[in-house]
Amino acid sequence: MNSSRLFVFAFFCVAALNAETRIVPEISPRGGWQKTAENTFSIQRTAEMQGTASLELKAPLKPGTFYLLEWEARGTVSENGGQAQALLELDRTVFPGFEVDKNWNSYRNYFYSGRKNSGRFSIYLRRSDDQTLEVRNFKLLELSGEDCRKGILLDFESDGSLPGFWTRSWGQKKFSAGVVKSDFINGEKSMKMVSDGGEASVSSGVFPVVGGAKYRIHFWAKGSMPGSLLFVFNSNNQRLSGNHPPINLLRKHCAVETEWREYSFEVTYPTDLEKYPTAGIPMANIVLFTKIPELLLDNFKVEPIP
Repeated sequence: MNSSRLFVFAFFCVAALNAETRIVPEISPRGGWQKTAENTFSIQRTAEMQGTASLELKAPLKPGTFYLLEWEARGTVSENGGQAQALLELDRTVFPGFEVDKNWNSYRNYFYSGRKNSGRFSIYLRRSDDQTLEVRNFKLLELSGEDCRKGILLDFESDGSLPGFWTRSWGQKKFSAGVVKSDFINGEKSMKMVSDGGEASVSSGVFPVVGGAKYRIHFWAKGSMPGSLLFVFNSNNQRLSGNHPPINLLRKHCAVETEWREYSFEVTYPTDLEKYPTAGIPMANIVLFTKIPELLLDNFKVEPIP
């Protein structure tokens, strides 16, 4: 990618807390999906059902623009230990799975349109098992330049029983995180990780950043016992063509105590695409690893430094 394209990315590259421009997607239920109410769809899959059942969203897009897709879901999914499968098809196809349980939870996915003037997002079930899944309140938002410069806050206050912007890390057989009421200094909810004797690891979704900009990342943590948390800040943890792995921009071992403690780091998002090929689409994500039996986390903030 040349420097002029990188400048275009930087102009649009944002993590939004509020976006104004809404796009109405065309939603097509297939293979057993049913529309049950306005912007609400469900499927009850049985062991006898064959093939893939997909709920497909198509929408017009502006090339070179970032978007935010939001929805709610609940269900009993047997595939991949309770993780619903999804695909997002633009210049490339990625598979942003999301964790579900019996309660309604909110989810979001940021993406960059690239060269495309349209895009496709599908939620699908493949396994021939008794499974149910309900989804509702799809919302597709175009991110503006003003949205870009607000940073991102993950405080779990609007989450349900699951932290909807997080999923299990690669190789984890189950999701080790939930949202609980806590004694955090601000708000009523926190994310709780449970290790069950082994290593627990969760990843956030990707979110837009600005190439060449400097960021401060800070969060709070508290353990059921003293121990260690490995915090990783990645460049674009969705693989590009050529199968480039994500690259750790920041990797810190944090000493966790039994009282709330704040952690703060600074990082400059790279523009050297030979060294950091995944930064070609300037997006970042957070990964956490711990063996502490129970770990509370709260108020993740990624803020641009002027």
